[in-house]
Amino acid sequence: MEILTKCLTLENGEKFVLFKDCSKNSFYQNGEYYGTIPYSELNEKGELKRRLNGFEMLIAGSMAEAIRSRRVNIKIKKFVADNPNASDEMIASQIREIYNSIT
Repeated sequence: MEILTKCLTLENGEKFVLFKDCSKNSFYQNGEYYGTIPYSELNEKGELKRRLNGFEMLIAGSMAEAIRSRRVNIKIKKFVADNPNASDEMIASQIREIYNSIT
C-alpha cells in the first residue's frame, strides 16, 4: 500500500488518508485500486494500526471515485444520524440524491 495523501480533510472536517495499492488478486483494472482510510487508523510511522476491511477503506478503481465514495459515505452517515426515525425508503431515496449530487 502506497500512501498518496497523508491527510485529506473533507467537508465535515473528518480526516482521511488516500492510498493506492496493487494486487494480483484485485478485480480492478491492472490490479490497481485506490481507497481512503480514517486518518486515526495510521500510527506515527504512517502504518496501519490494525487490519481494515473494504468497507472501512472504501476502495475504488480510481482516485476520484475513492474520494467521491468517501464523501457520499460521510453524507449518508450524517443523514442517518440526523434522522433516526427515517424509513428505509426515505434513506434509500436520500442515498440516491446524495450519490447523484456528488461529482
